[in-house]
Amino acid sequence: MKENEIVLEFEGVTKKYGDLTAVDDLNLVLRRGDFLGLLGPNGAGKTTTIHLASGLAKLQQGHIRVMGEDVVKDYTKARRKIGLAPQEPNFDRFFPVLDCLIYQGGYFGIPAKKCRKRALELLELFELADKKDAKPPQLSGGQKRRLLLAKALIHDPEVLILDEPTAGLDVELRHKLWNYLREFKDRGKTILLTTHYIEEVEALADRVAILNHGKLILEDSIDSVMDKYGRYKWVFEVDQMPSFLKEKLENKYSFLDVGKSSIQANGRQLNSEIMDVIKLLLEEEINIEKMHVDETPLEEIFLRKVGR
Repeated sequence: MKENEIVLEFEGVTKKYGDLTAVDDLNLVLRRGDFLGLLGPNGAGKTTTIHLASGLAKLQQGHIRVMGEDVVKDYTKARRKIGLAPQEPNFDRFFPVLDCLIYQGGYFGIPAKKCRKRALELLELFELADKKDAKPPQLSGGQKRRLLLAKALIHDPEVLILDEPTAGLDVELRHKLWNYLREFKDRGKTILLTTHYIEEVEALADRVAILNHGKLILEDSIDSVMDKYGRYKWVFEVDQMPSFLKEKLENKYSFLDVGKSSIQANGRQLNSEIMDVIKLLLEEEINIEKMHVDETPLEEIFLRKVGR
């Protein structure tokens, strides 16, 4: 196992559906142990990106490699290194849960005896052992989600790709799945997660990438993104805000959002500019009734970047 090894690489990847460019010249690298949260509004190209990596969509331009294996030229080798948990359950409704996992392992060449042992271990891990003889339609939504994850992990892949894995789950089940994913990452595996729950990326990922209209518009560590785009914001609650002062503040300080009774300074720690704002308010005899510092959520940065 090599530290800093490139595990999943997108190089100049483009995918079009007619006149629609779903993925536009994507360049992205995931290294061993990375947990990347892939964000974007509906139609941004997230699911298409996942489908290209796992062979569910045909690559038109560029290259995707999994631990050096090209997903087009060496599809079988590359696909064996990927575990995919798609948005929608894809179980054979007539097979018992245990058999669903055993047959999935068979696709990856795992011997039957070894596969059965691995399947039982996963069912125990995901608290589905008592459902091993049940059919998928008899499972609850949360149980189906856990079975999808077990199915993705049956062949012990190096890369786990998750497409909206906690959609529709209650808070308790979401946090259970989070714990499973943390354990997987702790084993040195690499995870690519797409989700509409931005707090999920904040809680789990160490890196974030944002797609918009098929283009990668941001990619960095969570810490770097928060520092660059404003980890903190100062909030001043005031007793009044005359229109002339509102205009003056907005013209002089581009980082301010000025309302009728509040002023928000985005992406600023306590510095000379913040002190100047406070001084100006006092000179104009504006009473500062409350003052506090909030941490900027990743969701706010996301909305600023995509503009929708």
